[in-house]
Amino acid sequence: MPGVSRAADGELALVLHTHMPYVEGFGTWPSGEEWLFEAIAGSYLPLLGPLERAGGAITLSLTPVLCDQLESPGMGERFVAFVREVRE
Repeated sequence: MPGVSRAADGELALVLHTHMPYVEGFGTWPSGEEWLFEAIAGSYLPLLGPLERAGGAITLSLTPVLCDQLESPGMGERFVAFVREVRE
């Protein structure tokens, strides 16, 4: 089509978007911080290897709600305890 820019065959753009409801500090079961811990263990941590190998060719957006929860005091310790106690 004239005037329409098209990507060359074989090119693909994936934009990864992360979002998580605000659950920090709401306990665990059935729908508190456990949701966040499951997302970290099952989605976010497994992405670290591919993101490193991509060499900067990845677009990833993180919502302010998710970032606030990930950097909250004690989150790391609670996540490690969750992994040790629940997801052995």
